[in-house]
Amino acid sequence: MSVEQFETILANLSDGDFVLRMRHFADKIESHAAYREPPPDWVPGAVRIRGNADRLSEWVAVVAEDKQQEPGKVASRAKGSRDMTFATQWIVMYADHHNDPSLLENLGLELKQRKYSKAAGSLLPKKPMIFEVTNLEDKSGSISMHVKKWPGKGSVEIWYCDTDPKDEASWKRLTHSYECRFEHHGLEPVKKYYFKARYDSPAGPGPWSEIVTLVVI
Repeated sequence: MSVEQFETILANLSDGDFVLRMRHFADKIESHAAYREPPPDWVPGAVRIRGNADRLSEWVAVVAEDKQQEPGKVASRAKGSRDMTFATQWIVMYADHHNDPSLLENLGLELKQRKYSKAAGSLLPKKPMIFEVTNLEDKSGSISMHVKKWPGKGSVEIWYCDTDPKDEASWKRLTHSYECRFEHHGLEPVKKYYFKARYDSPAGPGPWSEIVTLVVI
C-alpha cells in the first residue's frame, strides 16, 4: 500500500472516527514488537499518536463553536494522518526485515500489503449481542462487565465516555480483555457513564455493541 492510498483511507473517516482510530492504533503499537526497542526519533510512537488524538478532539470542539478555526483542525488532522503513516511504514519495514507477516495483524488498520495479505475468508467479528455493565457491591467506583462469548480467536475492547455519547471524539478506551466476564476499578463514583464494546480479532475490530448507560456508585 502506498502512502497516498493509506492517507486516502484515513481521509474518508469522520473526525470522530479518526480520533478513535488514532487512539486504537496507539494502544496496539504500545506493546508491538517493532517498539520494544526505542525506534529512531523520526518514528512516531504511541505517546505522540495519542497526543495527536487529544489535540484533534480539542480542535473539533473549538470548530463546533467557531467555524473560522477550521484551518487549525485541518492541520491537526493532517499531522495525525502523517504520523500514523510513518508509524505504519516503520512496522511494515520491521515485519519485512524479520520475515514475519503476523506482525502486521490486529493493528486496527487496513494493512493490505500483497505479500502479507490475510487468508481468504477472514471475516470481521460480529456485533456483540449481549453487553452488560453493573456496579460491584461494596466497591465504590468499580464495575463488572459481561460480554457474550465470541467464537474463534480474539478479544473484546471496552470504551467509555462521561459526556454526550453522540460525540464520537469523547469516547476513550477503558480496557481490553480475553475473558467474557471481567472487572474495572477506579471510576469516579456517583457519576453517569456510557459504555460500548466490540470484538477484536486478527482480521480487525468488529462493529460496536449498543451503548450501555450506568451511574457508577
